[in-house]
Amino acid sequence: MTLEVFTAGRLSPYDPIALALGAAPLAAEESENITAGIAFQRNGLTASVDLYQIDITGRFGQSAAFTVPANIPNSMRFARVNFFTIDSTPARAASMPSSPIVAISAPAG
Repeated sequence: MTLEVFTAGRLSPYDPIALALGAAPLAAEESENITAGIAFQRNGLTASVDLYQIDITGRFGQSAAFTVPANIPNSMRFARVNFFTIDSTPARAASMPSSPIVAISAPAG
C-alpha cells in the first residue's frame, strides 16, 4: 500500500484561504453569438452549411498556484493552493467562415 499525502488544493473563491490570498466573488459568464446557415435540397439530396461564432467574457478559470503563508489558518495543511476566478482573457468558441459545418444526406435505398 502506498500512502500519498496531498498538499495542494483547488479552492472555492469563497474559502477563507482563497479570500486571504485575494480571491474575488464569481459573476456569471456572458456570451454573444452569431449564427448563419443555408440549406439546399434537390432530387432527394439535402445539404446544409452552418457558421457560428460565440464570444465569451467573464469565463471561469483558475488562479495561479499560491504558497499558503504560515499566518493563514489552514486546517487542511495545504502547502499550495489555487482557486476559481474570472479569466480576464476574452475567449472565442467559434466555427469561423474558414471552418463551416457541412452536412449532406441522401435518401436510403
